[in-house]
Amino acid sequence: MMGVMTTDSIDSTGAPRVDIGADAHARPAEEVCADLTVDRAHGLSSDEVTRRSAISGPNELEPAPRTSLLKLILEAATEPFVILLVVAGVLAVLLGEVRDGLLILAALGVSVVLIEKHKMGGDCLNAGCVPSKALIAAAKRAHQMRTSAPFGITPVQPVVDYLAVRDHIQGVIAAIAPNDSVERYTALGVDVIQAAGRFLDVQTVEAGDIRIRARRFVIATGSSPAVPPIPGLESVPYLTNETVFNIDQPVGHLIVIGGGPIGMELAQAHRRLGARVTVLEAATALAKDDPELTEHALRNLRVEGLDIREGVKVVGVSGGLGLIAVQVDDGTKITPLSGTHLLIAAGRKPNTDGLGLEVAGVKADARGIKVNR
Repeated sequence: MMGVMTTDSIDSTGAPRVDIGADAHARPAEEVCADLTVDRAHGLSSDEVTRRSAISGPNELEPAPRTSLLKLILEAATEPFVILLVVAGVLAVLLGEVRDGLLILAALGVSVVLIEKHKMGGDCLNAGCVPSKALIAAAKRAHQMRTSAPFGITPVQPVVDYLAVRDHIQGVIAAIAPNDSVERYTALGVDVIQAAGRFLDVQTVEAGDIRIRARRFVIATGSSPAVPPIPGLESVPYLTNETVFNIDQPVGHLIVIGGGPIGMELAQAHRRLGARVTVLEAATALAKDDPELTEHALRNLRVEGLDIREGVKVVGVSGGLGLIAVQVDDGTKITPLSGTHLLIAAGRKPNTDGLGLEVAGVKADARGIKVNR
């Protein structure tokens, strides 16, 4: 039974309170199994198949045998699920296994509350996986037009309409958004509260004017782009993964600070769309990935025309919209570099501010929440 606010569910401060109980009436397991299935061959939920089809087009995933997602999760469970609450939830962590698990719990009659302070679908839908892969798909088409000669097809130089590319990206997001909407979660038995959440104590969370008491909490607040303390950066227009997908004008020279996976995939996409691209990495590009693989990847990226500079430090930024000057220190000299756009892709920081973790006894540092398992 879902937690419901009533006139007698008021705490001492006068705020409405939702009490989440442990007992519930479960739907028959067979009924749930019929509703929630997973594509075992591709490792994708049915929603993810829809997501990929929207990005890449139809007929790119072959049909595969299906099995019960409920059965897979229950087989892996080490303890009973009683309560699941997502606090101030950026839904990036809930896409896939955990997200499906949340819906399964609601289907089984477990009381579930989802608190979201920003956009439903979180970083993955709005500023991460979905828009980046939609951008990459567009860039791939442009690249294929230039490199078709080995297949006996005369290559051509594509004419890229950045406004149309942006509309393509937003169209993919819009096609997938209903899967992560308030309406869908509510219809499947999840109470959704659209407000910022914070702990008041180990058993209570406040979201807007509602207070929720529960036995179990899942914190899935995701991360945000980390902005390095570069002199002058605060006065210069720059892009992050949260804004780069809104570009609707041609990019002349994109300067990317950060050679990790986010920086490199966006760098390659914009290079394939016709921009000049320079990547500035303080250490080694793609340093966290397999060295043998990254050697091949970086070589191919350079062949495509990316200027990747490793072991350099950005010591200053100046300029304005359409003309940005970056000072690059390679250890021997400082060299100026000019571009039209600046993208910051220098890592991520956890979204833990304002959650009241300390009053809930949850330990966190600059790297995120500390867990014990």
